[in-house]
Amino acid sequence: MSLRAFFAALAASALVVAVAVGLWTWRTGGDAGEQAEDPASAELDSRGPCPPSLPEPEDDDGYGFGSGTAAADSPGLSPQARAWTCTYEAVGRPRDSGNGTFYTWDLADDPTEVDAALLPDLVDATNALGSPPSEYGCTADLGPRTVLVLATDDGNLTGVVIDRYGCREVRLTADPWSGAPGETPAPGVPRGVLFDSRALLDLLALEPPAADSAPQ
Repeated sequence: MSLRAFFAALAASALVVAVAVGLWTWRTGGDAGEQAEDPASAELDSRGPCPPSLPEPEDDDGYGFGSGTAAADSPGLSPQARAWTCTYEAVGRPRDSGNGTFYTWDLADDPTEVDAALLPDLVDATNALGSPPSEYGCTADLGPRTVLVLATDDGNLTGVVIDRYGCREVRLTADPWSGAPGETPAPGVPRGVLFDSRALLDLLALEPPAADSAPQ
């Protein structure tokens, strides 16, 4: 083989290697040998689990509770990888028309990560929630609300909004950052109001429902 032919063959081999490395990098979303970053997990890491305010419901009565319709089904959540709790307080705000006030639910503390050992029981307690009875009475108090934010391995979030007042109703949201409580359904995440939150409150070491506000 002539010297010219040798260098031509060497250049062709280098080109083949470069193309192969480029294709591997493109398919993996980064340098060769590195795992592509999961965009859902990156989003969770960048913004955190709990929004500064709960999304406002579409069908609002002025209190920002979310759906007032009884859920037709129980939740069917899959196993979760991480969880946090956040507390939200009701904040009265004047309406633009100047006629009365409406309430938003604003974050009152930093997210607290839940012990991973509790996750199976928390998922079971959430899936055990059912529709409220046809008739029940509640006390007329207001707030706070605890939001249990659950995250799967891929960073998908589900919010479990627990009212720590009145009848301790529960509403789920498939996206706690953009979906109002009880109004953002998804597979395993029903629309509407759910009962009974006592097991969740116990697991999270929150105060249990008062005897006079239990469903009748």
